[in-house]
Amino acid sequence: MKSENGVAIPTLIIIIAIIIIVAVIGVKYVKKMIVENQLQDLRTDMLLIQADTKKDLEEVCFQTVKLDKNKEEDLAKINEVKQENLKGIPVQGTEIEKSIPEGITVDENYYYLDENVLKDIGVKEVDAEKYGNYIVKYDFDNIKVEVINTKGYDGKYTLTQLIDE
Repeated sequence: MKSENGVAIPTLIIIIAIIIIVAVIGVKYVKKMIVENQLQDLRTDMLLIQADTKKDLEEVCFQTVKLDKNKEEDLAKINEVKQENLKGIPVQGTEIEKSIPEGITVDENYYYLDENVLKDIGVKEVDAEKYGNYIVKYDFDNIKVEVINTKGYDGKYTLTQLIDE
């Protein structure tokens, strides 16, 4: 019989160390992919909301283009058209206003989208506790929509901030 000089134990230790290193790297990679997927899902949902609500904003602007918001009767018509066409509930003066992140100043153009509206738009994950509330800021002068998520991602809450990341 050959004499064994203990080469198997150091080899086994090296193999176990390599396996542990590969496992740690794999776990970090998987965690990074999960976070990236969550960010992509948030962006996708916000883009979906933006596209749908922008159609509504364009309809309001089209119907009110010749109305003067300084005239009382025209203002009443503008508000009626907004109520008929815009999705969401005005945020100003509601409990939702308290959930809006710092640095975002709410005015009468901010609307909260509830679960029913989000489902109609096609957003799949609508649990506000887990995914945050969705707020839409309608910009009537520039015909733009900014979507805000109250949970955000890494300190970024608006769609513009998330796209620029």
